[in-house]
Amino acid sequence: MNDILDDIRDDNQDHQIEDWRNYLGEQADYYVPIWEKIQSGQIIVFNVYSFFFGMFWMLYRKMYRTTIIVGIIFTIQIIMEEILRINGGMTESELNPISWIISLVWWIVLGLYGNYFYYLDAQQRISASKKLVPEYYDSQLQEIGGTSILSLLAGIVIYFAIITLAAFIINMMYRIV
Repeated sequence: MNDILDDIRDDNQDHQIEDWRNYLGEQADYYVPIWEKIQSGQIIVFNVYSFFFGMFWMLYRKMYRTTIIVGIIFTIQIIMEEILRINGGMTESELNPISWIISLVWWIVLGLYGNYFYYLDAQQRISASKKLVPEYYDSQLQEIGGTSILSLLAGIVIYFAIITLAAFIINMMYRIV
């Protein structure tokens, strides 16, 4: 009986790794061992790209929901800094060290947990795609997974548009005050 259960577990593990490989594409050899570590309980596996490129790495990896969540939190941080600057009377020199420390914490968190966030995002998307047409399952995984230069470029354009808009709004606020 135990042999049968072991065979079922091994078969499920083989299917899962095959799903991961289809989802990951060319980077499967890099990520599959990391995701196996995560699945065994080691959720902290440093990712240098996530550390240095943060949300841009997430966009490249098609982690749209995670990118939006992190972007919202990051935007709240920036708004709070501006509130401290304008209403709290903090000077630029007082606020800069705080801003750098918060940014460093963000970089470290994204570096340490980027692979875990990617794993969670992929698991959800793989699970959702199992409800789709079985004949096209592998090709669907390849399409929803992998990477996207277009998403990265769109993210960079949106980022600079937001920065420009924020600078304009802040500039207008200083004129009013």
